Amino acid sequence: MGYYCTDVSTDKQETRRLTAQATTLTQRVGVQWQLDSGFGAGVLGINIVLELCRTRALQPVLLVPPGRIAIDPLSASQLKWAVQRRASGSNSSRVDFPVLYTTGNDFQHNIVVDTSSARYAIMAFENTHFTRGAHERNVFTRVFTESKWNGRILRARGFKNVVDWTQGVDRSVFHPAPRRGTFGDRFAIYSGGKLEYRKAQDVVVQAFKAFARKRDDALLVAAWNNPWTDHALTINRSPLTNPLPLDADGRPDVQQWLLSEGLKPEQFVVLDYIPNSMTPAVLRECDVALFPNRAEGGTNLVAMECLACGVPSVLAANTGQLDLVETVPCYVLEDQREIPNLTGDYHTEGWGESSVDEVVERLDQVYVDRDAARSTGVAAAEAMEDWSWRNRVAALAETVRATQETSDR
Repeated sequence: MGYYCTDVSTDKQETRRLTAQATTLTQRVGVQWQLDSGFGAGVLGINIVLELCRTRALQPVLLVPPGRIAIDPLSASQLKWAVQRRASGSNSSRVDFPVLYTTGNDFQHNIVVDTSSARYAIMAFENTHFTRGAHERNVFTRVFTESKWNGRILRARGFKNVVDWTQGVDRSVFHPAPRRGTFGDRFAIYSGGKLEYRKAQDVVVQAFKAFARKRDDALLVAAWNNPWTDHALTINRSPLTNPLPLDADGRPDVQQWLLSEGLKPEQFVVLDYIPNSMTPAVLRECDVALFPNRAEGGTNLVAMECLACGVPSVLAANTGQLDLVETVPCYVLEDQREIPNLTGDYHTEGWGESSVDEVVERLDQVYVDRDAARSTGVAAAEAMEDWSWRNRVAALAETVRATQETSDR
């Protein structure tokens, strides 16, 4: 079972040891968003901080208390080093070293802790409309975009401080390994990501229904947990499926939703919240992973993790997923129809509507030729070596150091 690091405070003796260890580093960098194993930005932060702790490229300092963190004890020990707050002025809202922030649609962000030094942002967005105020909110020295699509959109909108960058994957956790055989002889189709219109679970449902009509051993493994009900209800924009029901507590009821679509209880498994570090045990039990997502500001972390585990994966060729489609062996959904703007101020340039029929074709391709699918999965896992957190964080740290050296001259 994973190690839940909910209290990463340190005693005085440990603090002295960590402080002495930190003196070997000359450059601190603040991290101003919550580390948490339950959502993408939180996982991003955990991996950046842990990699900086391991390589000593920069000394990470957490400026926001961590949330739910499920990692192994050794990594938790390393994380305690970063949880050391500033030696003095820990309650201050301003620091004197560079700080990493996150930002998203229209450069919306919440700078709780500011800095007199350089600001760096890691950015992922899906709304391609930017207001006039976005340029004023871009207060960053550099903006690291989580996909080339995001980078292209920003440059086209006149932003100059853009650095193409992608998130990584922990290859020590996400890699091929023997499966337990939990699903027996069933053909298990994994679909992961927060339930919402953008991630196209409605397309998954319709494609699975059609596929299962001719492949009665098909099993849908749905990892769609979304703690934000308002986001989950955006799935109701789709005409493909029935409205999403809510349970007595007002939370999305995925099981009832699937039953309302005509699926039988034995045709699907609905998974609750899974800490990121525990998902490989689920992924390796599956025969194929499916991502007909309409838009991904980043490269789709869940898809990256499936590919790294050697799971043959079906990906829509749009937005941030193009970075994967163009470089990692996978099954591609090439039919991508344009999607109208959702509202007057929510634009969808580059989004894609996948064809249900093409999804079924790709699933059948994997089903019929298992040997080719396995070979594709092995090749994908090998290709994902280039996407390791070590490589990605090293590139980020190098840019931060180089920028700081230039500004200090």
